[in-house]
Amino acid sequence: TVWMDGIRVYGNPTTSVPGLSIQGGRVWLDRSEVVHNSGGGIVVEGGADLVLRNSFVGGDASDEIALSVDGSTATILYSTLASGFGASASLLCNGTVTVEARNSLFVGRTSEDEIQCTEGMVLEHSAAEMVTMGETNVSLGDMSTSWFAQYGEGDLHLSSMAPGAIATTAQWQAGNPLDDPRTDIDGDPRVAIDGAPDYAGADVP
Repeated sequence: TVWMDGIRVYGNPTTSVPGLSIQGGRVWLDRSEVVHNSGGGIVVEGGADLVLRNSFVGGDASDEIALSVDGSTATILYSTLASGFGASASLLCNGTVTVEARNSLFVGRTSEDEIQCTEGMVLEHSAAEMVTMGETNVSLGDMSTSWFAQYGEGDLHLSSMAPGAIATTAQWQAGNPLDDPRTDIDGDPRVAIDGAPDYAGADVP
């Protein structure tokens, strides 16, 4: 079991190696950044269990995956997942998976769906470019890198150009089984009122 809080994994130049590889076991990643790695973001495989909260994952690496879940379990909460051009995705699932994503933001520069995960996934109160996501989620349309501080460098903080819908897509929840985080990736306060709208993703600008 590994707990990572406030960790930055950045700039790995090797295309065949992701920023973080989880093979079995349990990992909790909070207020962290796994970004701008040439081999993609995070790979979860071998029956592993990942909790990803208040974190940035991915970046502008083409033909790479921000978060790949293979035969494993992932809980994604208040996180921003981003990918580059080509055969990339912000979230990719393979095999039998259990993925729960809530209050998160998914984008990519690829023309393919940024979320490539159907069976075994529950997606709620999240924002993405794609259209078919379910009633509580919001479709943003085609992403512009101007939505973010420095997309090409893996800085996924929201800029003033980000769609206003991101600010109200999430729904803060108390006791599920723990309260949702009361701050964002930088320690800026969230709304922290049960049922109130909030920013999707890791950043409250």
